Amino acid sequence: MKKIIKLNLLAVTIIFFTIISIGCSREPEPIDYGKDNCSYCKMSIVEKQFGTELITKKGKIDKFDSIECLAAFLESGGTNKDDIQSCWITDYFHPGSFINAGESFYLRSENLRSPMGEFLSGYSNINDAKRSMNQHGGNILKWDEVKLMVKKDWLEK
Repeated sequence: MKKIIKLNLLAVTIIFFTIISIGCSREPEPIDYGKDNCSYCKMSIVEKQFGTELITKKGKIDKFDSIECLAAFLESGGTNKDDIQSCWITDYFHPGSFINAGESFYLRSENLRSPMGEFLSGYSNINDAKRSMNQHGGNILKWDEVKLMVKKDWLEK
């Protein structure tokens, strides 16, 4: 009888920790365009090619209307960097499809306006970024370069 109780207790403990770990490892959730507001600038999120999300380790999701708002939120201390689980951007060529911000490629082109005017768009691979650059001109960047640019252009002025 004691052995059965111990096994049941072990099973309940394993199930509990499995549920907790699944609950803390969240994926991005769909943005309700026209209804959700940007956590940084507070404007309504409306353009499907530019929405972004930040997910904390506790599972809180902050939504943003642009890559530049997500970067500014991070660089201005909007959340503790140790609390961040992941950051996601929308793939410009596949609206509604989220890609990891740190693994993405970015185009800054003054011929491709983003919601807050920093001219940033995001892509899942270098070939898509180059294709967009061939169409619109500009420069291809990585995530650290985007954050540095936003910090200089927005936060240090």
